[in-house]
Amino acid sequence: MKIAITEIPDEGLDYIAEEALEEFGASGELRMASPVRCNLRIEKAGAEVVVRGVITADAELVCSRCLRTFISLLEAPVEVVYRPASELRDEDKHELMAGELETGFYVGNELDMGELFNEQMLLSVPIKPLCSDSCKGICPGCGADLNEGGCKCGGKGQDKRLEKLKEYFERRKG
Repeated sequence: MKIAITEIPDEGLDYIAEEALEEFGASGELRMASPVRCNLRIEKAGAEVVVRGVITADAELVCSRCLRTFISLLEAPVEVVYRPASELRDEDKHELMAGELETGFYVGNELDMGELFNEQMLLSVPIKPLCSDSCKGICPGCGADLNEGGCKCGGKGQDKRLEKLKEYFERRKG
């Protein structure tokens, strides 16, 4: 999954691939349910390499409401400018500007597409993954999955810290 930068033609390169990768992230926190598919356009502009396109894959996610594992399509639009890492050696500190957030660096003559896939797939995971918009979650009292029916405690296992708030709203109604 490495591309030699010197082998990218002047007119650019279309990179269409399907890679069977199972896990992403430093500790494998994101598991793939399908191969990662990419449709990218790679162009050189001097020492810079511009990568544009889209990366998609089906991933195993955990619903933040009911804690079930489900499969979801992740789609990451890509627009990254790679610069030689040697540019960083001249500076002790470099503050990223808004236009530089989509900037990466390469060492030597190779561009590692695996790093790009890893980064973009992790960034495309929703902050709060849901198995469905209508997911009811779990009962805070007994932990029953409310998508499968009622709970064992009948909703009486409410968080005791919220009782005063409930009393306040009841007083406002009456």
